[in-house]
Amino acid sequence: MNPAETAPSTATHGAGTEAKVPTAAAHRSLVPLWFAAIAVVVVGLNLRPPITAVAPLIGQIQDSLGFSSAIAGLVTSTPLLSFVLLSSQAPRIGRRFGIERTISAALVVILAGTGLRMLPGTGFLFAGMALVGVGITFGNVLLPALIKRDYAGRTGILTGLYTTALFTGPAAAAGLTLPLQRALGLDWSGALALWGILPIIGLVVWMPFLRGSKQPATGAGHLQTHDGGVSVWRQPLAWAVTLYFAVLSLVFYTANAWLPVILMDAGLPAAEAGNALSIANLAAIIPALISSIAVARHHSQIGGAVAGTLLTVAGIIGVLSAPTGLTLLWMLLLGVGFGIMTGVGFSLPLLRARGGSATAELGAMSQTIGYSMSASGPLLAGVLHDLTGSWTALLWVLLVALIVQLPAGMVAGRSGYVRH
Repeated sequence: MNPAETAPSTATHGAGTEAKVPTAAAHRSLVPLWFAAIAVVVVGLNLRPPITAVAPLIGQIQDSLGFSSAIAGLVTSTPLLSFVLLSSQAPRIGRRFGIERTISAALVVILAGTGLRMLPGTGFLFAGMALVGVGITFGNVLLPALIKRDYAGRTGILTGLYTTALFTGPAAAAGLTLPLQRALGLDWSGALALWGILPIIGLVVWMPFLRGSKQPATGAGHLQTHDGGVSVWRQPLAWAVTLYFAVLSLVFYTANAWLPVILMDAGLPAAEAGNALSIANLAAIIPALISSIAVARHHSQIGGAVAGTLLTVAGIIGVLSAPTGLTLLWMLLLGVGFGIMTGVGFSLPLLRARGGSATAELGAMSQTIGYSMSASGPLLAGVLHDLTGSWTALLWVLLVALIVQLPAGMVAGRSGYVRH
């Protein structure tokens, strides 16, 4: 039996009004769980490197194109702006064309954006960054929704593998981009283009989902809407989930954009600074996997939410107080904190929502608001550095954001569901 078949087939809306809600049983995936796990990892690997590979090269990009720190920050903020503009539209497009087809198209768009950045000129760089952002947006929202819809009984392990991929990709991008560039004698645009291999692999692995997906005449293969439901935008629980994810996104993308530069300005060689970011992302992999599985097995996620935040606070304080003294320790603290927060943050929309449609709507809300905040992070970092000549103000801003995240995690981690 498909584990997702245990989901209820009806839901109550309003006073005494019962609406049919097609479940995963109405759309049985023909892709077995073991292959779905591989596909989730491979698609997940595509959702961060097109952005995080820029960080080790940002100095070269600044020198080549004459960018200030603020404009350089805008480079990594551009795809996040795509997240902001399109996250709320992803569920609707997924309903219209089907999740499987939309994810496949997203991989094509990521590949196109990666290729566009190879062309000379500032305009092509920003256009390519925007395009990869469009593709990543749909993967961000719809891949968790597919997990909830077709593999509801295995959300913990699949979400764990998904969040693991979200750190494995950045770790590879941070640690391999400069060595590959030097070994192959590439300029910065060629080094970025190397990561185009990931969407190509992703498209090949995703093909069984396109062949195996049967779209019933009733449309059960798509995300379903519900009549008479309460908008997630009006619910405090949804806002707590959103704020927790927003701070996670703000800190993660700002750190991945500027941490190597912060460490270089503190005195670390460029290679060591890039390796430090890679260590932080590698350190996040196992905690992301374990926390995703653990929180799915418990009614409350408060412990995990608080632990992830506090560990990240400790890492930021370390970078602020002694960036070159105990760099490895600070990176490990940041990595473990990032991993736990990510495992919790990406699990919450699945755990606080019933069914694929509610998951997509809550995920879209949290990502729209979350990426609105995180889009400002790399840009704000560059502006603050240009104004103050140091990174201290930025690190304090991140600490304040993490303190705000604590009560949000306590509310979002309580057992319960959003109404939909």
